[in-house]
Amino acid sequence: VICTDKTGTLTTGVMTVREVWGPDEGRLLAAAAACCDADLAVDGRGGVGDPTELALLAAAAERGVNREDIERDNPRTAVHPFDTERKRMSVLRADGILYVKGAVEVVLDRCKDAPNGAAEAAADLAARGLRVLAVAIGTGPEEQALQLLGLVGIADPPRQEAIEAIAQAREAGIQTVMITGDQP
Repeated sequence: VICTDKTGTLTTGVMTVREVWGPDEGRLLAAAAACCDADLAVDGRGGVGDPTELALLAAAAERGVNREDIERDNPRTAVHPFDTERKRMSVLRADGILYVKGAVEVVLDRCKDAPNGAAEAAADLAARGLRVLAVAIGTGPEEQALQLLGLVGIADPPRQEAIEAIAQAREAGIQTVMITGDQP
């Protein structure tokens, strides 16, 4: 048996937004961009920061939303950074809106309002191998009584050499177990 990490080991570590689910994709991606710490490169490819956030910022930039504009026009007043226990991040901005992104199960539990079919859509995206984030907004600093704007499905493509190595291991009778913090 071979036990291996996934992100950056079996995969390229370069995240890309593949699907956006929700009634207003532009609003959803703008809210996601408002809840990021990463900085996208000028050319819109790569940048500095978490690969998941870079993917969100690239998708938002494709729709004309830039984090630099958000920071200038609507500065942060408070931040709850992402950590593995909370499984979410939130940013309160000068407009009084709290922008939240994180694990679907954690964010959905804090929402009073969500589009119909959100849980089913999250399960469908995850079943297709996408990392799924929920994006919500609220008023004030508390991460409660939120409005779910939708979901983002992010892909991290496999490394070609990993595909070949796993195939060779399988042919040799070796089972490969991928260890990840992503949704099962």
